[in-house]
Amino acid sequence: MSCRLINGQTPNDSISYWVNQKYLDCLDSGKSVCNCQEKNNYLILHIDTKKKLLTINPSIYFSPETFEFKIRAINKSAYSIVSGPGIDSGSTLNFSANQMILKSSKKSILFNKIRVKPLDNWIQGDLWKQLGVINCKPLLNYSFDSNNDSTEPLLSKKSLSEYISKALITISCSDDYHYNEMQIKDSNTEFFVIYDKDWIKIYRIPQRDRGQIIEIDKLKSYQLLNRMK
Repeated sequence: MSCRLINGQTPNDSISYWVNQKYLDCLDSGKSVCNCQEKNNYLILHIDTKKKLLTINPSIYFSPETFEFKIRAINKSAYSIVSGPGIDSGSTLNFSANQMILKSSKKSILFNKIRVKPLDNWIQGDLWKQLGVINCKPLLNYSFDSNNDSTEPLLSKKSLSEYISKALITISCSDDYHYNEMQIKDSNTEFFVIYDKDWIKIYRIPQRDRGQIIEIDKLKSYQLLNRMK
């Protein structure tokens, strides 16, 4: 799959992407990144109307690779999609204000439009990085104050908000054991995130190699975030 450069962008420019609304709703409900990716195949996409190209970042459960599809204009608010992995013949993109529906013979997926500053020079890489930041935003719905003896202050709500605004923090679902992993840019450590109905636990772990198992029962110190009612 070829990588495409985000042409003509300067640091102050922004770019439009479309994010799966059901995926966002799943994250906001308190479920884990991996759980929400397991329930949604297509997460975030980019539409290049000049090159007539649709680029989709899928769930790690669906595919480890970014998808590209050719599209053809039907009218000013709709495109047909050339069939490919997970996209059957006759699938369309239908636009309405800041929303778009990807419609196939099996289902319709609602996407919401976002405008963001690029984090990478390549569409594929930027989609992945933007999604990682999006995955962190629901953590702002939690309280960072806790008297739990096992709590280690790894983040404050203020620092988390600043990391998100500067796109310095990401959460992703690993492709080996489907761990929910948090990373902070320029940090030599990683974080292992466990989600429950009313709380989240964040553990600091050494950087691990792909295929290296996290011994969860040996992780003792964590930061507890309580979901705000």
